[in-house]
This record gives sequence, C-alpha cells and structure tokens, in this order.
Amino acid sequence: MATVPTHAHASPTSIASLSHHIIAMTDATTHTPEDIALFLRQHPDFFIKNADIFAEFKLPHPHSGKAISLGERQILTLRERLKQTENTLAGLIHNAKSNDAISLRLYQWVEHLVALPDSDTLADAIRATLIEDFGLQDATVRWWGATPPEDATLLDSLANQAAPAVGSSLDHPAVALLAQTPASVAIIVLRHDVIGDQPAGVLVLGADSADRFTPDMGTHFLATIGALASATLGRTAA
Repeated sequence: MATVPTHAHASPTSIASLSHHIIAMTDATTHTPEDIALFLRQHPDFFIKNADIFAEFKLPHPHSGKAISLGERQILTLRERLKQTENTLAGLIHNAKSNDAISLRLYQWVEHLVALPDSDTLADAIRATLIEDFGLQDATVRWWGATPPEDATLLDSLANQAAPAVGSSLDHPAVALLAQTPASVAIIVLRHDVIGDQPAGVLVLGADSADRFTPDMGTHFLATIGALASATLGRTAA
C-alpha cells in the first residue's frame, strides 16, 4: 500500500483531511498500513473528494522499478491478470483437444477389443491392439487370474497400487516386463470382480517420449483402459 505523499504538490487540505480521519479512527500514535487501508475501505469517496492525492501517488514499476502513477500501476495489474487468464484458457483448450484425440483412440481400441475372440492368445492380441491404436513403443499384458505369479516382489508392488503409475523413471518391477526400454511408462493394475481385490494381472505401456506419460498427467483414461482390459481378460475367469 502506498504511503500518503507529503511533497509540495499534494494538497494541504487533502493531507489534513486524511490525517484527521485516521487520528479520529484510532488513538494509536503510529498508524500501520492496515489502519490506512481500513480507513480507505470505509471511506470509498475519499479519492473523489480529494482527487489531487490520487493523481500524485507514485508507485514503483513492478519490473523496471521506475516511478509510475497509481492508475498506470492498476493498468499493469489488469494486463497481468488478463495474460494469466489467457494462458489458463489456452491450457484448457489444449487439454480439451488432447482429450478428444484420446477419446477417439479409446473408441477405436474398444471396437477392436470387443471383436477379439476368446483364446489363449487374448493377452497378446490386446497388446497388439494397444500398440497400434495408441501409437506405443511397446506394451505388455500379463494376466494370471486367480493364480498369483511366483514373483512376490511384483505382486506386492501391484497390491499396494491404487491408481495407474506413470513417469519416466519409475522404480517398479513391472517396467522389466517390457521388451524395450521406454522413455516413459504407465503401469496399470488389472483386477476382476470374480477374483476380488487382489491383482489379477498387469498392463504396462511404454512410450519413446518422456512427455507421453508424466507424473502430473491425469490417469482417468489409463484407468479406463485397465478396466476394459480386465473385463475382456476376465471373460475366461467368469
């Protein structure tokens, strides 16, 4: 909050008016910025009655440090807020377009998924459709159903995982299931109602771009992919 100027250009009457009101407002000998801010909020017509004070306020420029008027400072603040709003809107538009593209890929994958026949190679077929429809570098589908795998470390890691794990440097035993080393990876636990809450399998998606699967991304679509894969593979367990 700017202090009241005391240089020669300020109106003595205006300064006296502000001082009189603040002194009447509190018995304290030292007035804090909060005191002055409270007075101005309670007297919104002060600058209308004392327009010369408003015109004489000088504040530092937020970037250059040079003195500018209060009006100029307010314009700069509004411009910065507008820029922030534009950036937020651009981000929302980008996310909406990205979600549309993912939704289309998901729809195409579901079409391929429902057309797959039940067979011993169902997991391999799901892997192939994932790589094709989502443009992945590699993918692995492991389904063990009600018979847990011998790898206790893998099973423990999956049992404690509630949501898809994503990132470029995950310390997760499931990463080793990929044939190629990914730049980023998504690990999705597969579960099925017939089996219960225990992991019934795992889906590992590998990408050649570190920006494909990032820790700050939403995992809703990945969870949907996992649920659909689980339902398809679980047909043989029902």
